[in-house]
Amino acid sequence: MIDSRQKDDYDDADVKLVVVSPKVLNKEEYNRIFSKVVVSQRKIGFKMYGELINGQRILDEPEYPGTEFKEIVFSLINQARLKGGFLRSWAEFKPPESPKVDEVPERLFSNIFPVKELPRIIFSSPTQMRTEPEVFKSINNNVEVPPFILKRKRLYTFHDITSPDSPFLPIISKNNIHEEKVDEWIENKDTRNDLIRLLNLSLRVFLLERHYIK
Repeated sequence: MIDSRQKDDYDDADVKLVVVSPKVLNKEEYNRIFSKVVVSQRKIGFKMYGELINGQRILDEPEYPGTEFKEIVFSLINQARLKGGFLRSWAEFKPPESPKVDEVPERLFSNIFPVKELPRIIFSSPTQMRTEPEVFKSINNNVEVPPFILKRKRLYTFHDITSPDSPFLPIISKNNIHEEKVDEWIENKDTRNDLIRLLNLSLRVFLLERHYIK
């Protein structure tokens, strides 16, 4: 990170900085303690960087050590040289140990279930409807409405709207029906959340039906 050929330029630097893991970085308690350490170190003459440095960035971002991190180091060195400091040892910051908790056996129940199969196709078509109440109002109340979402002036559903029995036929464009693979929606970050929303609606309807049938 620092060119060894420049060693004579920073031999007299008296600086400290602390590199930590993201786990330590996100602990408010450790940050408070570190702030006190910075104040005490500066009082005795060290040029110490005032923030904890995320060590994960050094590992994950190849350009970081030679750019932003290097600027931090040289900035501290220049401050120390102007004050006539000298190079000592790096600061060792050891966060306090987390309090130990009692280990108690506990049986937990989860409401997370495995997804074994997904619908394969998402059907969509242009519609004049802009809100869900408008859709329900435009469809016969006696007809069961499959789960759907409205977006970009289109209606999206797992239900096959090409079927002559589809309840959506009165509110969609029958000559402009588009089919998309669910796998493509999963891979696309712009549509993934819409897919999750549609799946959640479908699950809700399914569970409500089971509840009322019982």
